[in-house]
Amino acid sequence: MAIGSILLALALLIVVGLYLARPLLITQPQSTESFARRQQLEHEKEAYLNEIRALDFDYETGKVPSDVYEQQRAQLLEEASTILKALDELPTEDGDVYSEIEAAVAARRHAHTISDNGQVSFCTNCGQPMDLGDKFCARCGQPLQVAQPTP
Repeated sequence: MAIGSILLALALLIVVGLYLARPLLITQPQSTESFARRQQLEHEKEAYLNEIRALDFDYETGKVPSDVYEQQRAQLLEEASTILKALDELPTEDGDVYSEIEAAVAARRHAHTISDNGQVSFCTNCGQPMDLGDKFCARCGQPLQVAQPTP
């Protein structure tokens, strides 16, 4: 009985260990390099912004003369702008996902604005497209008059 409990506990420990180690054992796709580079650049950007804030504070309190302040601030802004340009040049892998989501949302909205007879319904006050079940306009609050279907 005791040996069976030990073997069961050992098997459970192995299963839990494999489950916890699974993220380490699975190979990551190539996008992790881009993600790591993006994180590094974001960190550098925040560091430069903090340096600029500290320099501004030191100038406002009178610790830094104006000629030194202007020179250091211009240098920090130039370095920060190169970081921002590098961030903009990184490929965005989520761009396709976002465009797919926007297209799906637009299709869904378009489907709701077409009535049963195939006509698009709009608010008479502001022109905002309205859903079939709306009683008030979402933009201007105007009560909507539902047209009765003609027989």
